[in-house]
Amino acid sequence: MTHEALQFFQTETEFFERITSISGLLYPKQSKDEKKAVIREKLIEYNKDIPESVYLPTNTNCRVVGIVTNSGAPMQSAARVPIMISFEVEDYPGPDNDPILIHGF
Repeated sequence: MTHEALQFFQTETEFFERITSISGLLYPKQSKDEKKAVIREKLIEYNKDIPESVYLPTNTNCRVVGIVTNSGAPMQSAARVPIMISFEVEDYPGPDNDPILIHGF
């Protein structure tokens, strides 16, 4: 893997690790409104710094261009607090055809 490819995929991974780490800030005993407030605060923060060419892991033809900051919702679970988030996306050729990987950063 080239240095550019490694940097590209590390950026992708780090972005979604930040998003999923929001769940770790929540506690099952918090009220739903408290959880939503924490989620919204973090989504607003992360929405300001979305790296170029970050795509949805579940659909590599959708590039993330924004986070719907009021979409964060805590889901019910006995042990953890999973969350659901919506993203603003645009069509994207996919990581295999990304100009950054083809032409470099």
